[in-house]
Amino acid sequence: MNWVGRGSEFVAFPLLRHRVYWSAVTRQPRGEKPGPNGHKGDLLHTFSDWAQPIPALVAATEETAILRNDMYDRPPARRWSGGRVTLVGDAAHPMTPNAGQGACQALEDAVALADSIRRASNLTEAFRLYEDRRRRRANRLVTMARQATRGAQIESPLLCALRDGVAGLTPSWLFLRMLDSYLA
Repeated sequence: MNWVGRGSEFVAFPLLRHRVYWSAVTRQPRGEKPGPNGHKGDLLHTFSDWAQPIPALVAATEETAILRNDMYDRPPARRWSGGRVTLVGDAAHPMTPNAGQGACQALEDAVALADSIRRASNLTEAFRLYEDRRRRRANRLVTMARQATRGAQIESPLLCALRDGVAGLTPSWLFLRMLDSYLA
């Protein structure tokens, strides 16, 4: 499940043994230190008026289990390789978590790179084949994740209402078709 609010979002999905993985994204200054009640207290304050189960999930989580990391973003790279060096995974195409594709794309890179090495006569050629094979798809997903992040991080009440209204009127079949076009 993904909840989007004003300048913040919350994601949760079930794991085995009745456990839940969750993450929260809020717009904060880089390196922001926790308030007097710690990161958990900050999150409880930020998400206290959000729909359940969000406040309950935060409340049920131990302070020591909450990690706070800055999130960085950059436009898609035009090149990943140079001579006998290439980048894979997040080094080649870092993406915000909104697409849920970071690890998946790293795995696709590994398969494509192994196949390219098998087919090529040298590493320079293999890296060129790998990059040619993967760059367009990976960069399309980087762009999709960037757009989703921007949409989720809107702070203007008017723009939030517009975003939420459009999302509420979008038929599920159209949303799924849009996802298919990115993930296929």
